[in-house]
Amino acid sequence: MKQWLRKAIANPWLRGYMLVGYGAKGILYLLIGIFTLQAGMISQQKALGAYNSLNLVTHQPLGKLFVFFLGIGLLGYSLRRLFQAILSPKKKIW
Repeated sequence: MKQWLRKAIANPWLRGYMLVGYGAKGILYLLIGIFTLQAGMISQQKALGAYNSLNLVTHQPLGKLFVFFLGIGLLGYSLRRLFQAILSPKKKIW
């Protein structure tokens, strides 16, 4: 199985997809940061976590589509971390 996973990682499309996951993770943290900063500036608002931030985005025009693609990207990140855990849990593999 490990040999098959190493072969899969060598695929440039899969590798690119897994790297897109890091961008999706960054966008999610950026959204949380923006809403937290906004809550700090406006005293009546509470800071939002990941769930509430995504919930707020889904109520915007094209928000559901944005969250869908963000989820697809986060799947790539999860796939990369899963491969890393299986192949080399104590060291970086790429």
